[in-house]
Amino acid sequence: MTFYERIGQRVREAREAKGLSQEELGAALGYTATAISYFEAGSRKVRLEDLQRVAQVLDIDLDYLLPHVEDRASPVDIRLRASKRLLPDHRKVMLDFVEVAKARAAKRREDS
Repeated sequence: MTFYERIGQRVREAREAKGLSQEELGAALGYTATAISYFEAGSRKVRLEDLQRVAQVLDIDLDYLLPHVEDRASPVDIRLRASKRLLPDHRKVMLDFVEVAKARAAKRREDS
């Protein structure tokens, strides 16, 4: 997967977690649904300024949209990152819960 495909995947996941269609995101950014489709497919390069606007519209951190070495976010991680409305303490509780659930699932796989 290319750099731009990974960015596009993140945009799509965050858009879907926010409950927006490509048309709605495009309208908020001044682009067509086709342009958003190209962004999400990684077939159109996204400028940093555009990524900043996407992050603002989707109410997420810009850092989330940029690929990192460890790029395996679960749907739960995506939803937590897409929602800045949680208070920091509540966010920490949710993240701790997710880590406990992941550890339990790994333990069950080991025991199987």
